[in-house]
Amino acid sequence: MDYVIKNTDSSYILTTKFILNYVKDLRPVLIQLANAQSNSHTLSSIEDNEEKKKIVLRNFNIHSKLAEYLGFGEIQKDITEECFRITQKDEYEYITKLYKKENITTELLKTYFVYIKNLLQKYEKEIKIQSRIKNKHSTYLKSKKYIDEGFLHPIANIKDLIGIRILTKDKDSCYKILDKIWEQGEILLDEYEDYITHPKPNGYKAMQGPIIFPKIGKLPIEIQILSQDMYEYNTYGPASHIAYKESKGRYAKASHKYDWIQETHYSIENNRQNSREKFSIPINVNIFPDKIYSLTPKRRLIALENGDTVTDFAYLVHTDIGNSMIAAKINSRATSLDHIIKTGDVVEIVTQKGRTHPKPGLLKCAHSESTKAKITRAIK
Repeated sequence: MDYVIKNTDSSYILTTKFILNYVKDLRPVLIQLANAQSNSHTLSSIEDNEEKKKIVLRNFNIHSKLAEYLGFGEIQKDITEECFRITQKDEYEYITKLYKKENITTELLKTYFVYIKNLLQKYEKEIKIQSRIKNKHSTYLKSKKYIDEGFLHPIANIKDLIGIRILTKDKDSCYKILDKIWEQGEILLDEYEDYITHPKPNGYKAMQGPIIFPKIGKLPIEIQILSQDMYEYNTYGPASHIAYKESKGRYAKASHKYDWIQETHYSIENNRQNSREKFSIPINVNIFPDKIYSLTPKRRLIALENGDTVTDFAYLVHTDIGNSMIAAKINSRATSLDHIIKTGDVVEIVTQKGRTHPKPGLLKCAHSESTKAKITRAIK
């Protein structure tokens, strides 16, 4: 994977999408992620600051986002945390001191885990319990947000420094578990959400919110309760983190546009299970199948829809480019203006200086409604 694409801060996500859309066998990307995760722990030993900065930026801006889009939360967390520790030492130290003050440790996490496990296993045998400490970079971003909003003690408003997820077999079991937790814990009702009875518009289901267990301490921890089916839907289905992020709205309805998330994880799991029998098995993927990612000769990424043509590309770069276009090249070869673009194509638009109106018949070369509207306006 060669990072030849020139980026601004706002284009790293586009670069991530390009990489994922371009590869059809995911194995090289997974190897890169494994290397990035491993290398992030040895960055302190690199004496050349420029080289260290280069690796850190690549890890944070590319590898962590690849991990995020592929649903590898632990890898993303690992890479992000190390980058935060190296690039923002003062902020990292500040959050570390806050964690120490609040006694946010693996020992405390284990105490909560064991307590909840012992509490529930008497009543529900078919449960899985997962636990985590909120990563420091995420805590820093949230505390910064609270400071900007005028909170004097931002850490006190972060009630998920420790998180426990309880997976069970069905909906009824979720409520039985909640009853047992309620007997021993103090639920902060104003902040507790029942998305099982009232799912989010995208179908997300879970019960979650802060709870205090007086027998352990005064720290509110986040408890999430859901069934295994709900977890699969929330993690890999229409309510996944990526589907939510891409929808750009908390009220977006469920969509099967991101089914590739689940299909990708099935392919990875299938590869893992069969790797003992076969030496080399491709992990075939089709990520962001409705999108095309092409480049200008200066390596600026342009995102298009499936079926978009050279003409659509020109108008996406700039309306004036489209209006003055007289010819085009793809990968240094002359092509027609109605040529359909593929991911990875380098598209060069040839323009005529002083031309302000589209070529006759250009409307027929356009695919997207947006491009057609721009051409129609320019013709009038």
